[in-house]
Amino acid sequence: ILVPDLLRSIGMGGPAAQVPWFEAGKYNYFAPPSALFASMMFLFAFVEFRRLQDIRKPGSASQDPIFTNNKLPEGEVGYPGGIFDPLGYSKGNMETLKLKEIKNARLAMLGFAGFVAQWYTTGKTPLQNLSDHLSNPWATTVLSNDLARL
Repeated sequence: ILVPDLLRSIGMGGPAAQVPWFEAGKYNYFAPPSALFASMMFLFAFVEFRRLQDIRKPGSASQDPIFTNNKLPEGEVGYPGGIFDPLGYSKGNMETLKLKEIKNARLAMLGFAGFVAQWYTTGKTPLQNLSDHLSNPWATTVLSNDLARL
């Protein structure tokens, strides 16, 4: 959300970056939205069914069908690993890393809820709100918005 918004604000990023995140459905992509949704669901289902295979019968789906040199870590049933870990982050304590991943995901969801709340109350993107606040910090605050005072 922030990177395309930043690219749009400096005049870069191509046509897709020119659309704010809350209007992304209005952008004309290379394919109809229904085809994009169907292809995403197919790919997600493929990955999740492979995970389910590995959970039901450990080791049955531990090797990547296309990139055969990528294998799941031993003893990690249902963990994607392999090609999903090109930088080797899974070499540490997996339980600690999984906990960190869950905590970071929860924090990201809370941050996105903040983006939605900003858009709902101001109709602007987070970087536009930050720019407004930095240009006039005493007049542009949370309390200067009528919806925020309800």
